[in-house]
Amino acid sequence: MAKTLTCLIGCLMFLSACGPGQTQLISPPIPNELLAPVPAPARDARTLRDLGLLVVDYDEALSAANSRIEAIAEIVTRFKARIAAAISPR
Repeated sequence: MAKTLTCLIGCLMFLSACGPGQTQLISPPIPNELLAPVPAPARDARTLRDLGLLVVDYDEALSAANSRIEAIAEIVTRFKARIAAAISPR
């Protein structure tokens, strides 16, 4: 019985070394310009015309921010597809 237990413990120790190595976290490279905040428009609104221009400035800033979010989403989606293709059984 002691021999069997010793052999079993030895086999477990031997087989535990066959497992995968360290887990490595990976992430897609996202350009810094996509991660930079879009500044809020800085315009004095003294007249109705100024107020209208300020609304246009905010709309442009919103469009710029949304396009950055869409670009990051595209990068992440492509990265996920590459990961899925790499780990899928062949």
